[in-house]
Amino acid sequence: MSSGENRSDFSIQADRDLKDYTSFYLDSPSRFVVDIPQVKVSKRYERIPVNRPELSSIRIVQREDKNKVRIVFDLTEGGRTECRVETKPLGLKVSCILSAERPQSQSLETPPDINANGKPVFGSIAVSYTH
Repeated sequence: MSSGENRSDFSIQADRDLKDYTSFYLDSPSRFVVDIPQVKVSKRYERIPVNRPELSSIRIVQREDKNKVRIVFDLTEGGRTECRVETKPLGLKVSCILSAERPQSQSLETPPDINANGKPVFGSIAVSYTH
């Protein structure tokens, strides 16, 4: 994670490109969610405290029933935090910025990678966080 005044950037690293993901906002309390299918978390995470003006914490959950990882960004300031997801080689970058109003959700949905046997290819991810 890197941060500036009212902005935090997070790097999600994977063992393959993460072409398919879905991101959206949830209310009560305000959250930004990134769902990444066909991956496993490389270590167990619970709640990672961030304590920034735009973001209070991050939760990372392995959804075994749906073969995906869900990353939840717990937002602050009454939902005025804008989050964006960018693809990068072998991962994603999530930026959260305190703003005047929250934008529409963005998502990118593509079919998962398929191997020669017609089965989805699973990868793994790691989320790094430093203060």
